[in-house]
Amino acid sequence: MKILVIQNKMIGDVLISSIICNNLKKAYPNAQIDYLVNDNTIDVLKGNPNIDSLIIFEKKHQNSTYELIKFALGLRKNKYDLVIDAYSKLQSWIIVLLCGGKRKNFI
Repeated sequence: MKILVIQNKMIGDVLISSIICNNLKKAYPNAQIDYLVNDNTIDVLKGNPNIDSLIIFEKKHQNSTYELIKFALGLRKNKYDLVIDAYSKLQSWIIVLLCGGKRKNFI
C-alpha cells in the first residue's frame, strides 16, 4: 500500500500533522508513507522512522498554476492507494484531485 499525506503549511502544522504518518505506520506497518511538505519544513521531520519519503512542495509550485498542475500530475507515477489532505486548501485540493490516488480523504 502506498499512502500520500499532504500538509504544505508551516513548521508547527507539519510537525503536528506528522502524527498522522505515525498512526498510519502503526495501522499499516508495510505501507509506504510519503509526506508532502513545504521545502522550509524538512528539518522538523528528519529522523522520523514513520515517513518513508518526503515530497517537497517548492515555492514555484505555490506561485504558478502551471507548475502546481504539472507537479500534481507528476505524482501520478507513484500510484497512491490513499491520499490524505491534512491541509485542505485550494492548492492541496488540486493535488489530491490530479495525483490519481485510488482513495482520497480530506481532513
